[in-house]
Amino acid sequence: MHYLFGLLIGRSPLTRAERCAHTKLVAWGCEQPSRRDNMRKLFLLLFLVALTSAKMVLRENVGTLDDLRAILLASCQNASYLGMLIVSKPGQCIRSVSERFGSAGTSDYYLSASGSDGMGDGTQSKPWATINYANSKLGSRGYPLGVGGTVVHVADGIYNVTCSANCTAGYGGEAIRTTVSGDASARVRWISDNRWGAHIVSSGYTWTPGKGIGAANGAASTWSNAGDYVDIIGFDITGDGQIGIKNDGSYVRTLSNHIHNITAPGACEGFSGGSAGIDDTDNSSGRNNDAIGNWIHDIGNLKHPCASGGHGLYQAAYGGKLQNNLIYRVQGYGVHMWHRATNISVTFNTVFQGYGGIVVGGSGGSKNDFTAVSNNIFVNNLTSGISEEGSVGDHNTYANNITSGNDNNLSLVSGHSAIRTINAAASTVFLNWQLDGSGNYHLKETSPAIDAASSAYTVGTDFDGGVRPVNGLYDIGCYEYKSAPAKWPWW
Repeated sequence: MHYLFGLLIGRSPLTRAERCAHTKLVAWGCEQPSRRDNMRKLFLLLFLVALTSAKMVLRENVGTLDDLRAILLASCQNASYLGMLIVSKPGQCIRSVSERFGSAGTSDYYLSASGSDGMGDGTQSKPWATINYANSKLGSRGYPLGVGGTVVHVADGIYNVTCSANCTAGYGGEAIRTTVSGDASARVRWISDNRWGAHIVSSGYTWTPGKGIGAANGAASTWSNAGDYVDIIGFDITGDGQIGIKNDGSYVRTLSNHIHNITAPGACEGFSGGSAGIDDTDNSSGRNNDAIGNWIHDIGNLKHPCASGGHGLYQAAYGGKLQNNLIYRVQGYGVHMWHRATNISVTFNTVFQGYGGIVVGGSGGSKNDFTAVSNNIFVNNLTSGISEEGSVGDHNTYANNITSGNDNNLSLVSGHSAIRTINAAASTVFLNWQLDGSGNYHLKETSPAIDAASSAYTVGTDFDGGVRPVNGLYDIGCYEYKSAPAKWPWW
């Protein structure tokens, strides 16, 4: 009989549960090389194993690739790489023995503003210099994704970026583009070593007034993500384009980022593309994306507020959580839901000084329904605090929100209502209320927000990672009263 011999290294992207009834796992080994691109130790290990049978394993009917992974991980929990020598009949089970199979734990890679893409290898001692280069290496030979997840650590510093993809495509230009996906049990995490310590600054975007969306060139988005099961954590992001972070993926989390001074040229003045601090796009397959604990301000031209201007959070896909965000000084809405947005949880946010606080709506044949807006503060916005527009269902809920100082605190469609809404002036809510964003937006001792949140929608931490609740009752807004900030990182 003819057999196929192969060595599988890394993490398999296969998703089919192929049965391997005629496959034998002949030998296996695990190792933790000193350098991720130095595989000689692993090759030698497997060769010796095969010769000496020191770790000989003969298993008939191994099962799926996931079954193989489970067998080996039990004995290789602290290693960086797994290796297997496998035999299989041609055409059955494992068709491509070059598929990467998985590292035993979490794969960690490193970036620094003083690093080098050409000379670095992604280790802590020889870090890469750019996120785009790191993205191109993740999952390639010698740089496996970890079975337990993959973490890219980005050191403090200034990372100046310009357009790197789709630069003449009008609205589509991107300075940073991440495309690598994780999965539910092994996410890909891009994290700043210190919260807001890694500063990403995008420049070079232009738009010709009066010429429409096609007259835009350069990076409309400072960071554009197309991967699934991705976390973007703790970055300081600014740029002269339209969007801070744009997401086209699913099950993506944008966590504790500081997104500010996105200039959004032309918004409300002839530019027809969207502008936002975080834009969760209406990608037809996108779903269940979260924006939690972000600080978003100074989005768009504040001298020209309008409903289509630069928003804080723009949610256009199904599902997800918008929680613990602090949003102010935005040209459009603090939170804008449109297109396919539905079934979204909007809780514990603090929003002020926008064109509007939040708009709940759908469009293009999609209806926004089963969305919950609870435990938020929407104060001192130009138009409405909470509003419904476009296509909305009858199952959206509005509970335990503070609204005041808006031109219209509640603007819901006929027949819809809110419960337990608190009309309290901002000066009675915050420790140091300042409309321009220079104040302290923790809760003052006598704040009506304290212990006033609904327990139907809860979250375990606040904006600073502090524990919620402190005394068994939750507070309204992004800060929990007297909750001590957590040590970074808390994600």
